[in-house]
Amino acid sequence: MAGSSLTLEAIKASYERVARLPTISAGGIFAADAFGFSRVYAVTAQKDTVRMGVKKGLRQFLWTGTQALSFPLPADLEGVTNMAFTANGTKLALARATTKDGRPADTFIEIWESGSFVKSIKATGKHGTVYDPENTFAGMSWAADTRRLLYAAEKHEPEAIGFFDPAKPDITAGLKYVRRDTWGEALASVVTPTIVVLDTEAEEFKFPLSGNTENVSWGQPVWAPGGNEIVCVGFSYDARRLGLKFCLNRPSSLYSATLDGVTTRLNDVAYAARSPVFSPSGNTLVWLENVIGGPHAASSRLVKYAWSQRPSDVKPDVIAGVVADDATVGVCTLRLPSTCFVHESALVFTTYFRSTRVPVHVDITTNTLSPLAHTGFDSKTGACDVLAASPNGILATISNPVTPAALFIGKLEGLAVSWTGLTSHTPLPGLSYQLLRFDGPPEWEAIVVAKDSPAPASRPLLAVPHGGPHSAFAQDFLASHAALAELGFVVLLINYRGSLAFGQASIDSLPGKVGVLDVADVDAAVSHVLDAKLADPARVGVYGGSHGGLLGAHMTGQHPQRYKAAVLRNPVIDIPSMAAITDIPDWCFVECGLAYDNAARVQPLSSTAFAAMQKASPVEHVAQVQAPTLLLLGGQDQRVPPSQGLQWHNMLRAKGVEARVLWFPDDGHALASLACDAESFIHIAQWFSTRI
Repeated sequence: MAGSSLTLEAIKASYERVARLPTISAGGIFAADAFGFSRVYAVTAQKDTVRMGVKKGLRQFLWTGTQALSFPLPADLEGVTNMAFTANGTKLALARATTKDGRPADTFIEIWESGSFVKSIKATGKHGTVYDPENTFAGMSWAADTRRLLYAAEKHEPEAIGFFDPAKPDITAGLKYVRRDTWGEALASVVTPTIVVLDTEAEEFKFPLSGNTENVSWGQPVWAPGGNEIVCVGFSYDARRLGLKFCLNRPSSLYSATLDGVTTRLNDVAYAARSPVFSPSGNTLVWLENVIGGPHAASSRLVKYAWSQRPSDVKPDVIAGVVADDATVGVCTLRLPSTCFVHESALVFTTYFRSTRVPVHVDITTNTLSPLAHTGFDSKTGACDVLAASPNGILATISNPVTPAALFIGKLEGLAVSWTGLTSHTPLPGLSYQLLRFDGPPEWEAIVVAKDSPAPASRPLLAVPHGGPHSAFAQDFLASHAALAELGFVVLLINYRGSLAFGQASIDSLPGKVGVLDVADVDAAVSHVLDAKLADPARVGVYGGSHGGLLGAHMTGQHPQRYKAAVLRNPVIDIPSMAAITDIPDWCFVECGLAYDNAARVQPLSSTAFAAMQKASPVEHVAQVQAPTLLLLGGQDQRVPPSQGLQWHNMLRAKGVEARVLWFPDDGHALASLACDAESFIHIAQWFSTRI
């Protein structure tokens, strides 16, 4: 077995080395000044393992067209949930949430101008927390008058009290323990979204769309031209709200709304709409759409709407449709950048394509989508994520599996971008990666990340299938994978058939074949790496979360002689029992080749449905499992309830197989807290290093 050389000190040092690397989550480019210089900003974050917190900051650059000067912006981002600059960059609004004794306390809107603090506007009692950019409902922007601010927040609700609590004026007793519906995993605090218009000078709040109206929750607001209307997304639901995070197939429509709350639907009701963006003149509105129902994620449509031709009977026009094959670049992205037009008739954004993310140029006059060529960095591999695009340039982060993300600014010339680095773009020493391609149909891929030495054949291999299942690994930098490679593991990231961005045919190939097709691809990728003598056949482990955890459990049950140890993060284990309590019951039906219809909502599982789900579940193969298994479970997980992992743990222990649970009571499905991330990494590295 491996690993006596992997000391706790070495593991911690590797984690801390990559954890300290800054990440970039957002950015923007402002209009050029009289000298032709443009200001650029970026929001950065760094992990602090001493205080177990994340430090956020703002960096600003002055871009001359050939070089950049960097300086910090004097804004403290502690507690900031969202932010917005005016178009010229002179004003900045920060939504800040404070806490008291670890609980939410007050919400403020801070106004900054020309780098100086102006004032705070207390929003407590007006509305709740302003949604952060990762929230599906989020949106924040200034009106053209640079006075009014538009954003999405949780509606203010009076304190809920019990029958035996002290009475309070105008508060109805007995509601303290009444459960309120939310929008599921990662959106558990979203009960009643509201759209807010704040006059920052008069400090007056207006709510053109407040609360859940006719079973619609409002979000993603943007200003319409003229400042007297807004456009937003209405997410609809019936008796039960299904989980929304990463589920692009949920019923939703695009609406225009007056500031008095009069709404008009804009999109085709057969599609789920999201992410509205106006062209610079305001003449054209674009957005993304997905088919309602079916797999949660798939190729999207990009749609345009001639806003300037209203109030005539304008119909949406599809710019780019769903891509069927694995050789054509399509639209595979959660959301468009809020600023993405490079001129009136063209926009630039990032899309997944096979095992990477690429910038694309879309001409909305000819309805043409084209991948952009690159100069200025190694463009053959890696991932390019566009943060903002404007006539002044394209702001993006660029990374690959061994090179942390760096900030670049690009100049567009035709269908090519010339990039200039604004921050350091330096690979981690001693690491390399390669892309593996496998024939289909449909085709699929995998990524190998490893140290350049020692001799490859002696190294342990970690097979890592992604979750979803309709997501994908891109050739970007993932800190934990790079750290595992630094420690001597060969990390194999597998985009099995059914992964996103290999065409709709690939998406459609997996439902009804879960536990068969994806399992075969994971094992084929492992066999390829072993046949190429890149790792030791006697030292193979498997590591995955969610659907990747389902596959990890399947591998140890279906191929018990090959996989010597497993780490499973919030794994799907028993689909029939999960179907009744997950926030995505439709997933349990669709991925098992079943219809999620009204009968599925109101009746117990039929014998046919139970059999199909059971066949796709790892519990079918638990009797064969021999691999020591570490389970990482989030106590607040609504997507894959922790009872799934506990069930696997108990079954393995009952049959004499080594199993251990790490329980994170306050974490959800993503296990995203820094404490969880740090502790988990140490346990994972120790688990594998002593068992394979």
